[in-house]
Amino acid sequence: MSDSSKLKMYILVKEGMSTGQAMTSVAHAGAMMEKSFGHEGIMQEWYDHSFKKVICEVDLAQFEKAKGYGTFFTVTESCLEGKEVVLVCEPREEWPGFFNFLKLYNR
Repeated sequence: MSDSSKLKMYILVKEGMSTGQAMTSVAHAGAMMEKSFGHEGIMQEWYDHSFKKVICEVDLAQFEKAKGYGTFFTVTESCLEGKEVVLVCEPREEWPGFFNFLKLYNR
């Protein structure tokens, strides 16, 4: 049995974007969550009991490495030539150590 209160989601923003563009892209990510992950199982537990999110600013290597850790979706922005700019990782209780060393988004 899982402890739903420990569920958290990571949202990774590529470095180099303006603050305004980063916030717009994170907002797009929030709007895309249900379509991308659904609203059942772990997502329903997260919505109901946790809703914790960690937003980090990452470099390209970290962005690509994070794709190897489970279910995710990316946000692309047409005004940035369709480049991937945000990566959203499905919630889980425990995260690999890699995530503990990412820099929190702090602007």
